[in-house]
Amino acid sequence: MGQKYYARFSIEVPGKAHATEYDGVVEVKGPLDDDAQASLLEALIAKGLEVPSAQVQLLDWGRLH
Repeated sequence: MGQKYYARFSIEVPGKAHATEYDGVVEVKGPLDDDAQASLLEALIAKGLEVPSAQVQLLDWGRLH
């Protein structure tokens, strides 16, 4: 069973002056231990939205209970 996390993130689009902020729920196969694994969430978000992971910046995240 997967773990669900709330994520607030921004996506920088080339040619736009400001990044666009989004939030949502991301489900991963196992628990994330610390902030070092935040890059995994960024990669999953980028893959789901079909944008390069370099354009995604995780602003806040936390496990949903």
